[in-house]
Amino acid sequence: MVNIGLGARLSTCLLALCLLVPTLGIRWQDAAALERFHSHALSPWPVAAEFQADPVEYFRRARVWLRERAFPIEAATLLQKNLAFFVLQSPPEERITLGLDGHIFLNSGDNRYLNSMLELTCVQAHTDQAAQAVQASLYAWGLAAEQRSQTIDLVMIPTAASLYGDKLPPSTPEAQRRACQERTLGRSALLSVRSSSPRVHFSYPLLPMLAARGDVGFFPRANWHALGLSLKVARDAYLRDVAPGSGAVDETLTLGEAPSELLMTYGIRKNEPTYFIHNLHVQADEARDARLRGAVRHLFIGGDAFVTHVFNNSKPVIDEAVLMVSDSYGDGAAEVFAGAFRSLIQVNINTLVSGVGPLLERVSELEQFERVILLLQEGNALNLAHWTAPQLALQRGG
Repeated sequence: MVNIGLGARLSTCLLALCLLVPTLGIRWQDAAALERFHSHALSPWPVAAEFQADPVEYFRRARVWLRERAFPIEAATLLQKNLAFFVLQSPPEERITLGLDGHIFLNSGDNRYLNSMLELTCVQAHTDQAAQAVQASLYAWGLAAEQRSQTIDLVMIPTAASLYGDKLPPSTPEAQRRACQERTLGRSALLSVRSSSPRVHFSYPLLPMLAARGDVGFFPRANWHALGLSLKVARDAYLRDVAPGSGAVDETLTLGEAPSELLMTYGIRKNEPTYFIHNLHVQADEARDARLRGAVRHLFIGGDAFVTHVFNNSKPVIDEAVLMVSDSYGDGAAEVFAGAFRSLIQVNINTLVSGVGPLLERVSELEQFERVILLLQEGNALNLAHWTAPQLALQRGG
C-alpha cells in the first residue's frame, strides 16, 4: 500500500486548483473587454441539440468558447508577445515585419493575407492603371467642383513602405520588396498625374518626403500612420501646389519620443523618436464637432465610433474654411493641415455606408466651406472610384 504524505497531497490539490484557474476565472472576466481584445464578438456556447447531430463540431465550438475566455488570456498573451519581441527579436504576429535599423512595417491587416498591404501600397497603387484611375477621378471631381463653385484637392500620403523600402528585410517577398524599393528611389506612375481643372489640385508628396526621410523622427519607425514632421512636409508640399507664396505656418516642432503605434496594438511599449507640432493658434471646437457628429451619425455604421475633428485657426495662411474627407491618415493630419486654414472639419469615412455625396450634402447644411480636401494614404488610390461616383450623383442633383 502506497502512503501519500501530507505535503504530496497539498501539492496535488494545489496543482489541481491551478489547472482549474483558467476555467474558474472565466466568470470574473468582462465580456466587452474580451471582445475588444479579440477584435470580434465572442463565440456562443454550442446548444445541446448540436451534440447529437454532430458531436465533433459540438466539441470544436466548445473549445473555441473556452479558448476565447480562458483566464488570464489577456495577460498571458501580452507576456508571450513581449517575450517574443524583446527576447527572441521576433514579431508579435506574422502581419508585422521587423525591418532593418529599427524599422517596423505593417505588411497586412490580416494574418490570413500576409504582405497584402505591401502589395497594395507599393505595387498596385503605382501602376499605370492606378494613375489612370486617379486621373479619371480628378476629372470627375473637377465637374463637381465647377458645379459647386468650390475647390477640391486630392492629397495622397506615401506610406512607410514607400519611404523606407530599403529597410525591408530579405524575408519580404521579392516582388513586394523590389516595388517598395522603387518607390524609395522616387519612381511612381502617380507622379505623372495632373489636374486639368483650375478648381482641382493633386498632391502626392513622395519626392519632398523622401528628401526629408533621413531625420530620425521624420516618420516614426514603428508606425503605420504618418505623424509629426512627415505630415508637416506633406502639408507644406501641398500648400506650395495650391497657394504658392502663401507664407509659412506659425508653429514649432519638438523632437521627443512616443510609443510605437504598431507594437502598442499588442501591448508592447517601445518608444521611438517622434516630432510633435505645436500651434498656439489652432484650437479644437468641441461644440461644432458635437453638432456635426449628431447630424451625420446616421450615415455611419458602428454607432458613435467614427472619427471627426473640428478646428479653428486665429492665424491662417489661407483665409478659407475647409472640409477634409479622409481615411484614417486624416485623423492625425487634420490638426496639422488646420494650421493653414481659418477652420477645418475632418471626417474619417472608413465606416461610411451612405456614400460621400450624402455626407457632403449633410455637412453643407450645417457649415459653409470653400474648399474640400480628399486625403488618403497611397494604398487607397484604386478606391477613389468609390469616392467619386456618389459625388457625381450630388453634382447632377445640383
